[in-house]
Amino acid sequence: MRSHNAKASSASGAPLWYPLAAELPESAPVTAKRLLDMNMRMTQALAASLDLPALLHHAGLKAQKQQINDFLGCACRKRLKASKELLLKIPTPNFAIGVTIATGVCSQADGIGNGRAAATLLTESGAQVVCTDINLKWAEKTVSMIAEEFGENKAVAVQAYVMQGQGCKHSVDTTLDKFGRLNMLVDNGGGRNELAEIRGRGAIVDIASVAGLIGGTPILLYPTSKGAIVNMTRAMAAHHAPSDIQVNCVYPGMLHTPMLYSHGMAPEVRESHRMRGLLQAEGNGWDCGLAVRFLASDESR
Repeated sequence: MRSHNAKASSASGAPLWYPLAAELPESAPVTAKRLLDMNMRMTQALAASLDLPALLHHAGLKAQKQQINDFLGCACRKRLKASKELLLKIPTPNFAIGVTIATGVCSQADGIGNGRAAATLLTESGAQVVCTDINLKWAEKTVSMIAEEFGENKAVAVQAYVMQGQGCKHSVDTTLDKFGRLNMLVDNGGGRNELAEIRGRGAIVDIASVAGLIGGTPILLYPTSKGAIVNMTRAMAAHHAPSDIQVNCVYPGMLHTPMLYSHGMAPEVRESHRMRGLLQAEGNGWDCGLAVRFLASDESR
């Protein structure tokens, strides 16, 4: 912060801060002095950027003088209190989300997997969700769970194999026919990133795995495919950024989801899975869903 012995001066040679500083009493609050200095620097910067003549610069300082006098008066204390309340106000959570396609929303049991959790939480936040899966019965189960919790017409089930272009097109066409627009994509079941032009602000959230970052599993295809999603997300982020579409990826860790336990899981295997994480804690589908909801909303802008 510039001190009062700054070299900046007016055309007459007097320091630019002098008309104001001379009238500040010694007992003036430190806040007032800081406000003075801040207003000084703002005025100087504005004058420099616009190349204003010295006369207009002095006129600006005179305007600041009245602000300082008001600040030291009783009337300004009310405005200062209101300003502080405005500055300290905690932003209201905003998870408002529009129409969303969520792929891979099935769970191989009645439990809560990552895709089902994400679709449910998005609906809770006001989204209309198109639940897409290769298994229509499982997708309909997710929709029925959403309807039971939040009412009818909040979600619709679509059968599509999104690893093929025709499946993606069918999902999008159904979404537009049903809701008239598309704002978000939650990619939990693969998908194709075509080079077709996309317009309008939105968000894409891919779901990969920590296995795609560090490997370390005794199988080949799972960490390989998840690693592909990681780099696909990076490429998509660069590709869609000019259209104001943000692309992010969630890397779930040691989650206990139906994908793991639907076919049976010995207690010792579950314990070994839990111990692999740094925190040695076991999560669930809701943990992933909460991360997806955050990244799909304006909270993550």
